Amino acid sequence: MTSRSWLFRRLQASHLAGRFRDLRAWSRQLSVRAEPVPRASAALVIAPHPDDESIGCGGTVALMVAAGAKVDVVYTTNGARGAADRSTAQAGPSQALAKRRAEEARAACSMLGVRDVVFLDAEDSGLHHRLDLVGALRDVVHRNAYDIVFMPWPYDGHVDHRSSFELGRRALRRITPAPAVWLYEVWTPLVPNAAVDISAAADVKRRAIACHASQLDALDYVELGMALSRYRSGLRPGAVAAEAFFVTAGNELGQFRG
Repeated sequence: MTSRSWLFRRLQASHLAGRFRDLRAWSRQLSVRAEPVPRASAALVIAPHPDDESIGCGGTVALMVAAGAKVDVVYTTNGARGAADRSTAQAGPSQALAKRRAEEARAACSMLGVRDVVFLDAEDSGLHHRLDLVGALRDVVHRNAYDIVFMPWPYDGHVDHRSSFELGRRALRRITPAPAVWLYEVWTPLVPNAAVDISAAADVKRRAIACHASQLDALDYVELGMALSRYRSGLRPGAVAAEAFFVTAGNELGQFRG
């Protein structure tokens, strides 16, 4: 075994050991609660790309707005490397596509009843280089007394989702009182401790995802998003659609290791 492969195995073992410690800590929180619609005066959704807000927690957002909550969305990237069709899936960044996706994001947020939309405009797949955006995100948090912040699952398979979690984690440092944090899933199923029955908002969620039309030729995100909600309905017997979350406190995000 070469020294390089030995080092890789040691690093891999350390990484897996950290994940095991995480799982052992989470096991104390893993009884999945049948959550009612979250009660909040104001909530923030941190979304890596236009469409993640609708896929990850769109039904819950729509129900919260219907109950009187004010919900804002911050997009950390501009979606300029998204795919208008399969032939452009690997193309470079397109400012025309970024502009179109911003319009689609506003339409989807309007469908969900979102109050305000903010774009931080980082480039897709480059968010991990943009820790300078922590200040801008913290400013949004400071201006609004959010009771709940929705953030991506920190172990999602997409780098921008993991980086968006890290931006949120840093932005919430020393925020008092600490808001509740609801971690949501998109590409990688999370380990849930809460599930919300979104049956009453399933059609709104479907229509909100469909607003992101530029991406639908590459992949049927409407069906994928709704299939995830149908799968998660198993956590809420009798529901036709549900969204799963890992709920924790904003001052307890250090439990997640990179």
